[in-house]
Amino acid sequence: MNAKQSTALAAGWLGIAILALVALMSVLELALAQTCTRPLSAALFQLGGYDAVRDLLTGPCGAERAAAADWVNRADAFLFIPAYAAFLAFSARILAQRWLGLLPLLAIALGCAAAIADWIETARQLGVSDWVAMHRGWDFEPMRDSVAGILAAARVKYILLCANGAVLALICWVRQPRPWRFTGAALMAPVLGVSAVMNDAEGRAFLLYTGFAVAWGALAFAGFRIAREKDLPPPSDTPRDVPMPWREQSEARNAPEE
Repeated sequence: MNAKQSTALAAGWLGIAILALVALMSVLELALAQTCTRPLSAALFQLGGYDAVRDLLTGPCGAERAAAADWVNRADAFLFIPAYAAFLAFSARILAQRWLGLLPLLAIALGCAAAIADWIETARQLGVSDWVAMHRGWDFEPMRDSVAGILAAARVKYILLCANGAVLALICWVRQPRPWRFTGAALMAPVLGVSAVMNDAEGRAFLLYTGFAVAWGALAFAGFRIAREKDLPPPSDTPRDVPMPWREQSEARNAPEE
């Protein structure tokens, strides 16, 4: 197994691990807040704004939701964000078939920038959930700026991830020797999910998660597909095992007369 196949295999397994981690985090998020009639919504915490976050964390079951948010955000910071940053970088390399180049480097830069915005958002969310845990019953007003920072960082993150998907889709569409049209189309799915959730963070959150599941699932499949590809022999300028009578004829026609 060469370096290209190893990178592709790593990308495929990282994609599977990321999707499994998201499913696990969602299940544990619900389990930690199972006594609540309205469990914690990650999308609402990110994009809901001040009033929605205040009602989510200070209303009934606010302590359970704050505890769930704290656990999920710590897993997000130490596991999920580094994993998807590496996954997007490996995917750019295997789709473009090289590390260097305008499109792969642009895709990697966008993925890393999205991860940085995600870390900023997660750090602010941890600060809010910790404040709620230590100041039960207090006015939530001191957290207004922090919630605004969460909203801004989340929007930047999702825009950057959509841009990353668009660049990866472009790489698929211009891929040689044959374009990967369906994989490229799947990579545009997050654009629809992010557009929907910006207007309704709670009611349309499933579209956000579905969009990224489709796109990153397609990337994982592409990794396994590339890992199974066999290397072709290096091209030769003048192959010796292929007869080329046309060349002999051309030389005969161009030969000087005696």
